[in-house]
Amino acid sequence: MIVYSNLAVALFGVLIITMSTAHIALLLAAAMGGLLLVRRWPALFQQMDDLLLLFSLSFFGLVFMAMGKWHGELDAMVRLVWPTLLVLPIMALLFFWPPRLMWLWGGVACGAIFAGAWVFIQPMIAGQGTASHSFTADAILLGNISLLLCLMSLAGLGWATQAYRRRTWMVLLSFAAISGLLGALVSGVWASLLVLPFALTVLHWGYHRDLSRRGWGALLTAITLLVAVFLLPSYTEQSAHQATMSVSNKIADDDAEQDIVVSDSFLLSTPKLVIWQLAGELILEKPVQGVGDKGFQEKMQSRFGHVYSQPNEPHQLQHAHNDLLDAWTKRGLPGVAGMLLLYLVPFVLFTPSLFESDPSRRSIAMAGVLMSLAYIGFGLTYTFMTHPLALTVYMFWLIALWTSLRCRPAPSGSAAPRAELNSVTG
Repeated sequence: MIVYSNLAVALFGVLIITMSTAHIALLLAAAMGGLLLVRRWPALFQQMDDLLLLFSLSFFGLVFMAMGKWHGELDAMVRLVWPTLLVLPIMALLFFWPPRLMWLWGGVACGAIFAGAWVFIQPMIAGQGTASHSFTADAILLGNISLLLCLMSLAGLGWATQAYRRRTWMVLLSFAAISGLLGALVSGVWASLLVLPFALTVLHWGYHRDLSRRGWGALLTAITLLVAVFLLPSYTEQSAHQATMSVSNKIADDDAEQDIVVSDSFLLSTPKLVIWQLAGELILEKPVQGVGDKGFQEKMQSRFGHVYSQPNEPHQLQHAHNDLLDAWTKRGLPGVAGMLLLYLVPFVLFTPSLFESDPSRRSIAMAGVLMSLAYIGFGLTYTFMTHPLALTVYMFWLIALWTSLRCRPAPSGSAAPRAELNSVTG
């Protein structure tokens, strides 16, 4: 069974970026392995931390399905949150047969490298010139996952410093981090780069005793140069494209008319503030139960009717471009409560281990905290959690990281004292 769990974790990192059905089969296979251990499941309910993680992941799925049933949209919600139904058996498999860390970090590294390569391969398969011209939802989804794998690869460097064949692992994870960042930049997920300052803060907490000021300066310089090299040309190209291709349309408002630019890439030109304002109006109308997907679509259609009359209804008007706002608008207060638990519980569980002396445990904790922060950042201007793939990645990696941390107890006296914690944060 240990080989089974090792392969599950490693292959998940390799296959998830292809956005194929392979990850679904892998998830089901992992759940089947956990079902074989059903007699040992009661051990999962003995620690409060394990219960909290199980509750946060399961509660999210149950709430979304319940609100979907309320609004007559149960089928759509099951297709979105079905991975949460497998939380218990998958956690059982990885808890009783925790994967070796070399398989876990190897899967992360391979996934980041494939992500960087995939942003170049995918447009060629689709007959496009370069990935920078692809502003579809899939491109944003791919870019966000690529950036997530980049951050997790940086977290894994702490484990690599004391791993067998240390130099090989450090080179592999460093290359994976660069590849993941390149994949995010080429995909054009500029808004998601807002997570970088917070991610660097977490990495500083984890590596403050190991990395010198000169090392931090080199890391910041490299990231800044990479972002600048890709950001400036893309900004110039988008500005020129909008100036030549956009046309002005009049859209009647309740009291006055407002000019909104509509181009062949409506996602780039439609002010998200307008969509957020309309979502806020819906929240005020039904703050507790929400309006569901149908109610949200009706509101958007009444505001952007000329766009809905086109043959291809724009995907960007189907959501509120903010995970919390979208959950509250469509699923009401239960939905936003489930989303907050999904974000905050892992953050609270992993944070204390950031200040331990064991590099392996610190790396796992950094990856767990970075996942929570990254998903919060991705959801600020994009409804990341409306994609089953995004939820699958979050759920599986959180379980893999948590079980790896739980099954490697901290050495006695390894936790950082409160004085050191205050000195790092302040």
